[in-house]
Amino acid sequence: MATQSLITYLLLVMMACVVMSLEINGTNVCQRTVTDTKARLKYIQKPYERCTQTWCPNILELFRCTRCYTLYKSELVYKDTDTDRTDLYCCAGYQDINGRCLHCGNETWGLNCQYTCNCNGHGQCEPITGVCQCMAGWTGEKCQTPCSRGTFGVRCQQLCQCRNGAECDTANGMCTCTPGYKGPLCETRCRQNDNCKTSCKCQNNGRCDAREGHCECPHGWTGDICTEPCPAGYTGTNCSDICQCYNGGHCNRFSGNCSCTPGFTGQKCEIECKPGIFGSGCKSKCECQHGGTCEHVTGTCACPPGYRGDKCETRACPDGLYGEQCDQTCNCTSERTKSDCNPITGACICSPGWNGYTCDEPCPAPTYGDSCSESCDCLNGGLCHHVTGKCQCAPGFVGKRCENECTDGFYGFGCTQPCLCKNGAKCMARNGYCRCAPAPSAPSVGMVPTVHLSVDARTTHSVIRPMGNVPVSLATWGRYVTKNVRLGSLDLVVDRTVPVT
Repeated sequence: MATQSLITYLLLVMMACVVMSLEINGTNVCQRTVTDTKARLKYIQKPYERCTQTWCPNILELFRCTRCYTLYKSELVYKDTDTDRTDLYCCAGYQDINGRCLHCGNETWGLNCQYTCNCNGHGQCEPITGVCQCMAGWTGEKCQTPCSRGTFGVRCQQLCQCRNGAECDTANGMCTCTPGYKGPLCETRCRQNDNCKTSCKCQNNGRCDAREGHCECPHGWTGDICTEPCPAGYTGTNCSDICQCYNGGHCNRFSGNCSCTPGFTGQKCEIECKPGIFGSGCKSKCECQHGGTCEHVTGTCACPPGYRGDKCETRACPDGLYGEQCDQTCNCTSERTKSDCNPITGACICSPGWNGYTCDEPCPAPTYGDSCSESCDCLNGGLCHHVTGKCQCAPGFVGKRCENECTDGFYGFGCTQPCLCKNGAKCMARNGYCRCAPAPSAPSVGMVPTVHLSVDARTTHSVIRPMGNVPVSLATWGRYVTKNVRLGSLDLVVDRTVPVT
């Protein structure tokens, strides 16, 4: 039994070496995870029982007793161990030729181009799926059925417009008139003795040579009278131009424009889909997770080490563990991480707005967002939220970027506090402090007589105001009375003439 297990183990090692020797370079290379099972030698502890005779106070047994003990011995056995590895192979529609994945020929398709096309000579098969793309005039799963009477074109989807019993060409829909009729649709009856004869027989808008009568066919047509469509790969006048479509692209026989196969774009299908997109027209978005990259034709995900699944959505280790043996514990702050830690390195994958080895630190100012890679654009001392980037404005400012100062009459956070300044004073938008208006100037320069003044005593700090319509010196106007005054009016007299300034 041990010899058989050893032989099995050696065979598995040899097979693994053969598989891993495959190295494919360039594009159109796919990856898959393969699990190898290897038999390894391992010691186990196997129990056994040992019994001995001893003296004891047992008359029935002649003072002899049997005592048994459980002992353990080491035994060498084979145990299977699973190991994951990455296997490289050419994607569907390509084959390995000298270490490069090249496009399948016109007659093969599938993985490593192992299948033969079967379109009955009336079409070409798609290199990935093998689906037949029929020539005009043919239909059916294998392009085995000609268009039925009254239909023509690609997949026989167009209806013939010929009249008066004329037959239409199943490929291009051109009408073959019955005797006695003429015209593109055989709609005109011939005049007597006309026999519908013309000097030029060119069809599909072909031009005939004035001397020889040879037809010069327009784009997309060829043949003696321009009734044959250009063969695949040709376009232009009389189908004389070779199409310049790369990577399996097909060109329109009329315009020469390329129709690209999945995974390619560009005027000549010369450009592979950019990373992150794939498929026909490079319009499909890759759905690979955890840093996986997708193949540009089919979108198949190539997973980074430690992940598996169609979209790299499954960790190689159980949740909460990482390492080659999955024997180390993740230390991520769960509510601030996108997912569990990296199954190989243990690094935490932080949610937007957080960083640090365990995702326990907010993004430092002035950054925010995923991986703290976005820069804040708040103005006037505003701070942005480390997750959303929304600005938190300093007192005295509002707006999406804190670009607007508070309107007159308000101040503080969010400009929600009403100002309390009086007598025309303007408050500061940041803290509400009053900036008093300057004292008014006297009307003229000269001497004024003694005047009576009145103190408005409604507050403890009142402004001295003149009684009557008389000028007063600037030295008196605007001065504050700092002592307490009872309600009412207090007359003050200036005993001498003062200059007006």
